[in-house]
Amino acid sequence: MSHLYGENQRLCTSCFEIFLPCNHFFCLSCIRQVAYMHIVSSQSYENPFEQNHLSRRGRYLHWSRSDLLTKEFNCPYCRGAVALGQLSSATCEIKSTITLNSKEIISIWGEAYYQGVGSFGIASYHFEEDGQAYISYEKAHWKLDDGQPPPNKKYFETARYDEDSRTYYGTIDWRPTLFGESALWQYEIRFSPDFLIVEGGGVKSYDINNEMNNEHKFNEPGGLMYENSRPALSSIFGNVYHELQEEKRAPYHFEDPENCYISYADVGRTLDDGSRFPLKKYFKDPEFNPENKSFTGIIEWELPGTCMGDSKWEYEMIFTEDCSYIVSGQVLRYNSEGERSGPPLTYGLQMWNQLRYVHKKHIDFVLN
Repeated sequence: MSHLYGENQRLCTSCFEIFLPCNHFFCLSCIRQVAYMHIVSSQSYENPFEQNHLSRRGRYLHWSRSDLLTKEFNCPYCRGAVALGQLSSATCEIKSTITLNSKEIISIWGEAYYQGVGSFGIASYHFEEDGQAYISYEKAHWKLDDGQPPPNKKYFETARYDEDSRTYYGTIDWRPTLFGESALWQYEIRFSPDFLIVEGGGVKSYDINNEMNNEHKFNEPGGLMYENSRPALSSIFGNVYHELQEEKRAPYHFEDPENCYISYADVGRTLDDGSRFPLKKYFKDPEFNPENKSFTGIIEWELPGTCMGDSKWEYEMIFTEDCSYIVSGQVLRYNSEGERSGPPLTYGLQMWNQLRYVHKKHIDFVLN
């Protein structure tokens, strides 16, 4: 039984879950996550460097309501196209963030930012702990208009930082010489809430007569693209991964190469012999390949305490380059006779019936 709820959307009158236009039925929370991952994975970028898998901006996606509602995903059952606007008529916001070495960034101070296709010392921004900030030209090969190289550190003047808006204001004064026919640069640098990228603002340049001769915007196509210099996660160790919507159900803990386990601390069901699940079930023969970001390991259940008739699970997990979630892989299940007990369970975030594991602090999904 269903009734119309907005344009081309139907809800079950009993549980208020979603019927897609193709008449396939899904719970709302699950289909939203399928939509999210499809849209993120199919995102195209205006700037080539954003396609780099390690780019912060490639995973910091924030669309306007009108843009987001027109984006399409595929029904997990029939692969028919569905517009995200058919799931919700309210304001929508999707953000994907990555934890950097498990340490949250709470301010610009002590941080550095470089251009996405550049590196340190090529007009990188440095915000020192003592409140001073400078642009580094240590590795730049540019010349000032008088033929001299710029200083290794060019400090901002008349600077201030507004914590509420996460915006830094400052001036770079090149007088008595000029840089690209400009005598003065005025900066407004607005940082993202997680301080991973410069998300807005710009630079206005003025000539010797104090007339504006150029302007560059941050985080716009063809503009200035800056991101935090801290390295992304390079390994799974020291991190926890949980199911996308079930944070406490069987999360994976990778403490170090020798100690990797599944936590069953919050699992209420029992094993086949009626005994409780162990709080920590360690992987046998765990191995992580840092080159292709893959993990393999074995979970064994000894008689009579088998798990749903299985005595062994063989795991293969393929993580993203930044180790933010498990992008593919499988779990092979075997019974006590050593025979396969069913089809493989697969990892991924596209289909509703996959094992969907993400880094504990990776996904922040808001769809109001």
